Amino acid sequence: MDTLDSVTDQANTRIHMDRMSQIQKDLCAWHNLLVDASSKVADCYILLPIAGKTDSEYRERVYCYELYHQLRVLGEERHLPYVLGGEIDKAGHPVIRGPYLDRSKPDLAAHRPGRMSHNLSVVEIKPAGATAPQIADDLRKLTAFRSLAAYHSAYFILYGGKKSAFHRALHRIAGDPALARDVDFGLIRLMWHQKAGMRASELRPPF
Repeated sequence: MDTLDSVTDQANTRIHMDRMSQIQKDLCAWHNLLVDASSKVADCYILLPIAGKTDSEYRERVYCYELYHQLRVLGEERHLPYVLGGEIDKAGHPVIRGPYLDRSKPDLAAHRPGRMSHNLSVVEIKPAGATAPQIADDLRKLTAFRSLAAYHSAYFILYGGKKSAFHRALHRIAGDPALARDVDFGLIRLMWHQKAGMRASELRPPF
């Protein structure tokens, strides 16, 4: 009976996937790729040892570059049909323009260059200790990429620290009209990557 149930579940999953649009399938594949790649980021890229200092430190660029590397490796293994870019400068872009988009450089973007209809995802990243205003700035950019630049998904990743601290920052943003200005939480997937060896997990409102 268990075997029959398993076969039935697999068949239902295939039917569901067949009914999904290609972009929905790509979004599912991208989400799985992102969380799997996060689990491969080693501790030294999350907390960087510094010569002459007792304590390691969070360095955003170090984490971003390693996550980019892991995404590239896994993406090629899984044949993800998108190009992964880091810090693509949008200054002077003829289409991606407007508030929070001019001169923006998203940490990561998965897209097919030259085709606005295939802007799969954009990602902004901050380390533990980022302030609520700093997080809010990234959330505004991500909202703009979704609402004005035709990106199909947007992710904000906070790495390290405690989930409760991330929750407090998000709660402060949601409850402060000035910080929440032009932020649409419904357009952004919020992820917390606790530590090396663990997958990033999603946080959902209410905060």
